[in-house]
Amino acid sequence: MKRNRKLPFISLIILGFYSGTWMCSAFFQSAKDICSQYLVTGEQGVSDVALTASSTRHSTRPSDNYGPERARLNATAHIDNTGVYQRGAWSAQYEDIYQFIQVEFRTVSVVRGVVIKGRNVYPGDGCCYQRVTHFKVLYSLDGKRWKTIQDNANTDVYFQGNVDQDSPVVHMFQCPVIARFLRINPQTWLNHISLRFDVIGCAMATRELLALAAESKRKKIVLKNGCVNFCWGKANGYYQACSDCQEYVTCANSYMYRRPCPAFLRWDDTLKKCLYNSQTCHYTF
Repeated sequence: MKRNRKLPFISLIILGFYSGTWMCSAFFQSAKDICSQYLVTGEQGVSDVALTASSTRHSTRPSDNYGPERARLNATAHIDNTGVYQRGAWSAQYEDIYQFIQVEFRTVSVVRGVVIKGRNVYPGDGCCYQRVTHFKVLYSLDGKRWKTIQDNANTDVYFQGNVDQDSPVVHMFQCPVIARFLRINPQTWLNHISLRFDVIGCAMATRELLALAAESKRKKIVLKNGCVNFCWGKANGYYQACSDCQEYVTCANSYMYRRPCPAFLRWDDTLKKCLYNSQTCHYTF
């Protein structure tokens, strides 16, 4: 059956706000407490069929399972009551930088970060010490066109992976993204590509999130010193962003880099600092 991927009208309003800059703004900083669910294994998690992979390790034993569903964060190696050896992670068939584990969320979601573990070792045979040590994260709205999580310099981020088998490593993105699909793409690994993971965020249609979006839409920014939309010809330095009081920009050799203030702080363009009470930027409704 074909899945209906039409977005609720209110979600389209949120998407209308979307840009890499806006996602770093006050709206999503305020939303962090209500947008921290586990999207793979949490209450609103996905079924096994929503987990797919570039490849799955072939075994000489027909009762072995290395499949994508073994990539759930808290999967443990065990032999189930049917005699199937449920391995302690998803394992790729091939060892190259093009392998990935993928999840399709139940709906378009705000993704704030990822958490990753190595392969759980089965105590019965001590197998196997494998983990991913560096990885990229890719995301997509349609499963066809993919973007890679990048830093402020528009460079792909290489996330640090695991140093042991079972300790979770959490990475929160500098700017949240909106996605229906997400991939973990291993770049370096120990012994073999094997991992478990989850994704931190929430559905776009979360009631509290939609309320915050409506509030954010009503805000108008009042600026005392003006703002900067581009840096061509500007002296190197820090300036008020035009998009939000909680953002500023860095101009460097005519290139512009957008920066978010820490949560609940606003940019003061006179003092060139993020402060609780800015004298140069405030909101009105």
